[in-house]
Amino acid sequence: MTGDDFRELALGLEGAVERSHVGHPDFRANGRIFASLLKDERQAGLNLTPAEQRALMRAHPLVFTPASGAWGRQG
Repeated sequence: MTGDDFRELALGLEGAVERSHVGHPDFRANGRIFASLLKDERQAGLNLTPAEQRALMRAHPLVFTPASGAWGRQG
């Protein structure tokens, strides 16, 4: 998936807009960030609940890895 593919999916969600945060694109709905494109748009970050994160990591262990530190522990 390219950065443009990810962008298209994110912006396809109702109310989603693209902004910038800390020098990289982010995607927001209702004023809250739900996803970001990182590292030259070759990686993405998603805001997930801890349960959603565990489920994705179990289903796709080579694709989904948690963020380091507190961000990863929170989902």
